[in-house]
Amino acid sequence: MNKLIVIFCAVTAFSLSCFCQEKNVYDNELNAHIDLAKRFEKEFNYKKAILTYDSAIKIAQAEDNKLWFAHLIRMKSRSYLIANKLDSAKVYAEKAIYKSKQINNDTILGMSLLNLGSVLRKKGD
Repeated sequence: MNKLIVIFCAVTAFSLSCFCQEKNVYDNELNAHIDLAKRFEKEFNYKKAILTYDSAIKIAQAEDNKLWFAHLIRMKSRSYLIANKLDSAKVYAEKAIYKSKQINNDTILGMSLLNLGSVLRKKGD
């Protein structure tokens, strides 16, 4: 019985270790995309920044990670905002607001509302 418990604990620990490593690889990949997109924004290459966010969004969707998805949608909205593509910025800010409410994340919600407010201010609405 004790050997069975030891084996079960070893298998469980190994499984958790693999899960954490997968999660870290996944998080690292998304963070690398975000860093790259921010670099493109600093270089005023908003088209590449937005395409990089699109790529990261596809990864988050494939992993069904709603938190990352909402965060990336919000960042894409911000990129459109600084590129002065206000209609697209508004669409993605509204999507981020909707998604952040679904997952009950006040931080993303607040930042998305700020994006939307900035869009409306720039548009004069």
